[in-house]
Amino acid sequence: MFIIRSPHRTSFCRASPQDRDAQVRNRQRSQNHPLDREKTQKNVDLHFAVESQIHSSSVAPQEQSASDLVETHTKKIHLLMVDSSLTDYHHEHPVPTRNPGEYSFSFTPVKPGGYRVWVDVRPYPLGLQEYAMTDIPAAVAGEPLTDRKVNLKATVDGLNYELILPKKTIRVGQPASARLGVTSADGKGFTQLEPLMGAFAHLVGFSEDYKTIMHLHPKGPLLLDPAVRGGPELEFQIYALRPGFVRLFAQVQIEGHSRFVPFGLQIAP
Repeated sequence: MFIIRSPHRTSFCRASPQDRDAQVRNRQRSQNHPLDREKTQKNVDLHFAVESQIHSSSVAPQEQSASDLVETHTKKIHLLMVDSSLTDYHHEHPVPTRNPGEYSFSFTPVKPGGYRVWVDVRPYPLGLQEYAMTDIPAAVAGEPLTDRKVNLKATVDGLNYELILPKKTIRVGQPASARLGVTSADGKGFTQLEPLMGAFAHLVGFSEDYKTIMHLHPKGPLLLDPAVRGGPELEFQIYALRPGFVRLFAQVQIEGHSRFVPFGLQIAP
């Protein structure tokens, strides 16, 4: 179980990658909302605690320190956050506070309304990937998802990105190969992608059901040398769990700064 405190308290319902339909259980302890309208596009600081979930009435949950979590792609905890319109995506990495088992992070929301958060961790001893999901509430309503167009090309900061699918239809439960291509404005392949969390790119997809998520990394070994560079194409494998629209974000790093590239996919049954 994972808990966010600031200034409210919300419990995360823990779910495995095979069970993304877990219901969110919110336990509001205050009428204050961390994402008020006046804070939109301003930095928001949040704290949360990580607790083990023990299925026994006689054993209390135990707070988990960073040493209880397996490092994955250079980080112990990945927070994957998006607003209700699936437009404003954030990938954050909380840091331990002085309190054992407690972590803090900050982000700058661009859209009004609450944000949904998935915590991606691998607890010891097995190191199996687990997701937890909850909402950071707001005093105002968020924007609805209206853009469900399939979009496999995007331009961000002068670079062109393309999601290349050998099979035009991606189906639930069937692995599908994909390549992320990056070219400059003159059409030449871009080869200056920098390592970011041990990879040249990360793909994170959010389903229109606002429950299902995918977190993908390119094929190849973990990149530990900060001097290496990559591109112009990276190979991924997509495995979808639910049909419907998916907003897929590619995250890359160039000249020390992250770029987020949005795509739109339609998953067939």
